Order: sequence, then C-alpha cells, then structure tokens
Amino acid sequence: MIAKIGKGNDFGRLLRYLTRDERGEVLDMRHLASTKPREAAREMQVAAAVSIRCRKPVMHISISYDPSDKPPSDDDMRADAAEVLAALGLADNQALVIKHSDRNHRHFHIAANRVGSDGKAVIDSQSYPKTEAALRRVEARRGLSATPGRHAPSPTTGTRMSGGRRAINPHQHSAPESVRQALLTAKSWDGLHKELAHNGWQIENVQKGKRPAGAILIGPDGQRIAAGKIDRGATLSKLRARLGSEKTKSTANPISARTTSKKPLALAKPSGAIDWKKKRKSNPEQRLKDIAQIGAETAIQLVGTVSKAATPRGGLIGTNRKASTPTRKRKRPSARLGL
Repeated sequence: MIAKIGKGNDFGRLLRYLTRDERGEVLDMRHLASTKPREAAREMQVAAAVSIRCRKPVMHISISYDPSDKPPSDDDMRADAAEVLAALGLADNQALVIKHSDRNHRHFHIAANRVGSDGKAVIDSQSYPKTEAALRRVEARRGLSATPGRHAPSPTTGTRMSGGRRAINPHQHSAPESVRQALLTAKSWDGLHKELAHNGWQIENVQKGKRPAGAILIGPDGQRIAAGKIDRGATLSKLRARLGSEKTKSTANPISARTTSKKPLALAKPSGAIDWKKKRKSNPEQRLKDIAQIGAETAIQLVGTVSKAATPRGGLIGTNRKASTPTRKRKRPSARLGL
C-alpha cells in the first residue's frame, strides 16, 4: 500500500476533481450532515472558516493497493480509511472517502478537514510517517504485500526504502548513470576525480553558514546538482566514510578565512601596572610594597582631579569659602527709586 498526501484550502475544487465524470463512488461521509459531495464541500468550507490561523485546512490522502494482492472490498477500504484518519488525529473530523476505479490498481481518496468541531486545526507534522506506519499495520494484519516506505520501517524487516528516487524532479538537474556509478564505486578520491573528469564533471565542497558541508557536482554545461540528490549513498558524509578525508575543492571564502585567523590585538598595559610574570618569584613583602605604592599614586591622581573639578564652584578644598568670596553690597530700594 502506498500513500500520497497533499494540502490545500479549497474543498470544492478537490471534491469536483474526485467526482467529475462520475468516476468516483462515495464510500463514507464522516461527521457530515450533507448527503452529496458538493453540499459536503460547502459544509466543510464553513467549518474550516472558524479557524483564523489555519491557511490550509484541506488534507487530501490517496491510498493505493498492490495489484498483486486480492482486491479489497468496500468495507476494507472504509476500515483502512478509518485507521489512517485515526493515525493522523482526524478520527473526529469531517471527511469523505471516495473510491476510484479508473486505474489498474484499486485505490481510494480521503478529503479531510483539519479543523475540528472546536475550531482548532489538527497539527499536520509527520503526516507521512504516521500514515505509512498505519499502512504497515494494515498490511501485517490482513496479510497484504508489504511495501517499503521512506518514512516508516517495514514491521517484518525493519528497513526503509533506500537508493535513488524513482520520480524525477523536473526542477532538478539530472546526472548520467556513469556519474552515479562513479560516486558509488570509487575506491579513492583521485579515482573519483578522474572518473568524473572523464565524463566532463567535477565535484566540489560547499558550506553555507553553520550548516554541514555538502558535495556539489558541476556538469559540463555548468549545471549544479547535490551528490545526495543523485543517490543517497553519495552524500559527503558517506563519501568521507568510504574514501577517507576528501580532496575536493572548497568554495569557502579565503578572505573570511584570513579574517578569522587573525589574533586579537593585545591591550596596552597601564603605566603603573605590575608585570606579575617577572614578580612571580619575588619576595611577598616586596610585592605588597609595590601594590601599596601604586595605590598611593592612584589616590594622589584622584585627589588632584577632584580638586580641579571643584575649584570653579567653591574654591580649593580646605580653604575658607567666606574669605575667598568678595562681599557684595546690597543696594537699598530708595536708591533705585531716586528717593
């Protein structure tokens, strides 16, 4: 059994796609008052509008069966859908289960509302591991063919799917098979460089910020592709484990490397500071005398600084302020009025 999961924000569009040309047969309508898919779409859209924070309340799950197994009945599909929804925490949420018969293999779709009756959205993290774990339990219970997945291990073998991806990403450059074989079969870094150069490719190390370093392959036309995208066995960590320390080119900035390698500047010592390295083996009494001398000099400097700061306002410290301040005669009011 294989699962595919998608998320969106329009229930009407999804249900129109699942029921167009009368290709879909509704198997179950969970926690819905409506009896038709279009009415259910409007009902689910209104229920999802209660949550302000959830921007993608639509969860679309597609479950496919192995063609070599016995075709499941409608009751089996309902039970499998209920187990998948329970694994995702959507057992009490609105959902439609629709069966399709337009392919050679049996499969059904689930249109679920992540927003529950309390107005809170179910967290959608780890959706694939939860779904694949539920499918592995169904396969083991009903004796179906176990399909290894990338996220949940098989209950019988305990292994996950490994190797290159089967689906090609149209936005990602592809590398020839000879380059992939060179990455997987190289015995040394020199041999890897020679084999890649023979095909017009080269490998470099890249590192962005604090992220771990990675290996990048550069093609003859300038295309760049991560080594781990070609095959999971060709990541930089696995190449290092197999070939030892790498000899690939690094794209680190040499200027930043020189800047970070500089030693910090030493601070200038004050004039009266004691060199304790020289005084380490000296007499303790002499050390105390030196400290007292520096303390006395510092106190004299502080007293002089305070004296200069206080002179404009009240004269020198210790002097008689009345004697230093000239007396000022007070004029009588009659003198100002001319009397």
